[in-house]
Amino acid sequence: MVHLCDGNYNFTQRELQILLLLSQGMTNKDIANQLKIKIGTVRNHLKTIYKKLDIDNRNMLIKWTCDHQNWILAMLEKRK
Repeated sequence: MVHLCDGNYNFTQRELQILLLLSQGMTNKDIANQLKIKIGTVRNHLKTIYKKLDIDNRNMLIKWTCDHQNWILAMLEKRK
């Protein structure tokens, strides 16, 4: 079940960055290169994100990130 965007996900800064890049169509490798982290680290963050959103596949996650891109951007801006 995909939860509505109410802001209670407790995403870390890095998770928000990954969500934003995912919404822009980046692969795990692209995200790792952009953030200068290992691809395994990206995978670990994605596993945590899947659990927080109760999502079990990448297509659903990509749809969620596209639907909530403005919220993701606002959360990243808020944390600056």
